[in-house]
Amino acid sequence: MAGYGLYFYPNELHRRPHVDVVSGMSGAVLDVRTGEVLAVNLPPRVLRAVRALLSQYREEALRAFNETLEHRFPGALLPEKEVDHE
Repeated sequence: MAGYGLYFYPNELHRRPHVDVVSGMSGAVLDVRTGEVLAVNLPPRVLRAVRALLSQYREEALRAFNETLEHRFPGALLPEKEVDHE
């Protein structure tokens, strides 16, 4: 997932817990609770990796989403050594 970032934005028009995955001109939006793909323009292997991360860190992602909406920015969710950079 090298080169991809996962972001929560505080000024979204809707409150459905989701994460934006961004890299250059490609990206996706996934529901944090279910992993449902809401919008996608990513290579399949990256999408699988993001869904696996969300599955493993669902509670942390939900907490980060809610903190972001309250303008309390959580910073990085994972220590750099735990992130798979393949």
